[in-house]
Amino acid sequence: SNLLITRADMDPRLTDWLTRTVINSRDGIGNHVHSAQLVDVRTAIYTDPLALHEGARRYYRSVKP
Repeated sequence: SNLLITRADMDPRLTDWLTRTVINSRDGIGNHVHSAQLVDVRTAIYTDPLALHEGARRYYRSVKP
């Protein structure tokens, strides 16, 4: 699994932006880090046993198919 970990008190707007940037840059990052090519927005929301940050949750809800 690929996880982007942050502190619970991080600004949700920053976490939303960071999550959006990583997902949107997946192919470019994947040119250097193969496992990044496996990131899928449909399954990235599942982070058990870690809690999903509110900012990331906002991002995933905004792009939900």
